[in-house]
Amino acid sequence: MTRLVLVSLFAFEFVVLKGDKSWGTRKIIGRHGLVLGLGVSCQFQVSDDGSNFKCKYRFKPYFYATTKDGTEMGVETYLKRCYEGQIADIELTQKEDLNMKNHLSGLQKSYLKISFDTVQQLMLVRNDLLPIVQRNQEMIDTTEAYESILTGKRHQDFIECIVDLREYDVPFHVRFAIDNGDFIATFTSVMSF
Repeated sequence: MTRLVLVSLFAFEFVVLKGDKSWGTRKIIGRHGLVLGLGVSCQFQVSDDGSNFKCKYRFKPYFYATTKDGTEMGVETYLKRCYEGQIADIELTQKEDLNMKNHLSGLQKSYLKISFDTVQQLMLVRNDLLPIVQRNQEMIDTTEAYESILTGKRHQDFIECIVDLREYDVPFHVRFAIDNGDFIATFTSVMSF
């Protein structure tokens, strides 16, 4: 059965939220990610009185890129130019890196958070970058020994400065749930904006 048949079979009414009205507390009973030109999470909910409805939330999918130290801004500019129209936003964030030797000390590393409008755009950019990142990781071991000798070397090709991608394999609906704290069988407050 397709999702639309299941939705109509269980009589989930699609609610269009208009105005500044609160719809009360609802229990989330199901979720799936839709791709309708936008990153949208569709939630099936049940209210206190037993009535069912579904609502859609817009959410931008993203992943993180790790770069060589000091090259974050150059890589950001390169990616925006190279993937113009596909990348919605790039922001520099600080996160704990669990691969660091002393990660329990709370040291943080810089990551580029690359956001997209759709999951398809994320997949296109990810599929382009993964082979490049794998090649760059293989080259890191050999070049680190020489970079210490050539201290004045500047990185001319910023694509070689991307050394890792993180959280690129998290499914869209799971990413939405983690970031918003919306999990199945939890109660949430539904409001229109």
